[in-house]
Amino acid sequence: MRSSSIALPLLFLTACDAAHGPAIELASSPIEAARPAGILQGTVRSQQGSPISDAVVTARGDRAEQSAFTDGAGQYSMSLPVGTYAVTATAFSFEAQTATGVKVTPQRPAVQDFALTPLPTHRVSGTVLGAGQPIAGATVTIVGTPLPTATTDAAGRYAIDGVPDGQYQVTAFAGCFDDATASLIVDGDETLDFSLTRRVDSFGYSCTRTSSSYIAANTILPLQGDINFMSLALPFPFRLYGTSYTTAFVATDGFLSFLDPQPMPFDNAPSLPDPATPNAAVYPYWDDLVVDAASSVRTELLGKKPNRRFVVEWRDVSTFVDPSQRLRFEVVLFENGNVLTQYQSIVSNGAGAAIGLENAPGTVAFVYSNNTPSVDAGSAVLFTAPPSP
Repeated sequence: MRSSSIALPLLFLTACDAAHGPAIELASSPIEAARPAGILQGTVRSQQGSPISDAVVTARGDRAEQSAFTDGAGQYSMSLPVGTYAVTATAFSFEAQTATGVKVTPQRPAVQDFALTPLPTHRVSGTVLGAGQPIAGATVTIVGTPLPTATTDAAGRYAIDGVPDGQYQVTAFAGCFDDATASLIVDGDETLDFSLTRRVDSFGYSCTRTSSSYIAANTILPLQGDINFMSLALPFPFRLYGTSYTTAFVATDGFLSFLDPQPMPFDNAPSLPDPATPNAAVYPYWDDLVVDAASSVRTELLGKKPNRRFVVEWRDVSTFVDPSQRLRFEVVLFENGNVLTQYQSIVSNGAGAAIGLENAPGTVAFVYSNNTPSVDAGSAVLFTAPPSP
């Protein structure tokens, strides 16, 4: 792809983003920029002396306010109009610290160092249930923090360690259920449980996450390349969102469309449903993928009428951004209209892929996930069609 609640510790501003690079400054107004200027610089460390990267240093004066991020050595620098400032350093998991009366002059750089005190940290744990049953593979995220996302085990349990004192928003995600967000105040070890509601799209599709019974397909399709597809006659009519299809278009980018997907998209859409092509589609793993000489797309027909299953497998396909990354996944079309997606090897738990179903006009979709980690090796998602009228 080319038991309580938290809004982020106040000390952790939204500026803590690893993509920004070191020492980014906020621009001052043209009027302020015309005034004589000086340099404010320094280092932010912990009380133990370790440099703190990605700390936010903000200088506030009567006529100017600017912020900068620290680099990997904990250093920051910014150009400011001459004057006197209150300078505050904030970093995730540390107490904020403010120095007042910091004078910036044109003669020499003003130096303001900080030694921040770490906040106490705790464990946040709990259980994620759906329809009263434990949900395995659900993800729990403490929003806006660098803390790793937790994934629930077979009993629906999760745990996140190293959560500092503060107020947060915590989100539980499970693709077959509606997301839920709860507020949490952390001042000790906390228990936060979630009870999610099963999701059904407006047409009536629902889904269930299950264990994979991966099927190795044998018939190799003459399909290779990047942003490519081929048409394929289906062994039985397949019904999707109330329309029956006899032809499928298999794409190198990990999807199956029942309408001609031209123009082929460069990558998965930012959101589904989307009226742009592809439509009338099943997305087992829609991403920017390449089928090269070391990979293939294969099919297999199993069972007898009226319980036949048609398998389309993407075997050892690579991602466009990193040819060394290899994926193996498949979609299984059931004669009754159900759809099963299965995963044997994937990248980053599907963080770059769209997974789900979409109708022909691109107005209704069941989105299991889109650019969100949601599946792992050995997992599968069964999409259940509503009863035919």
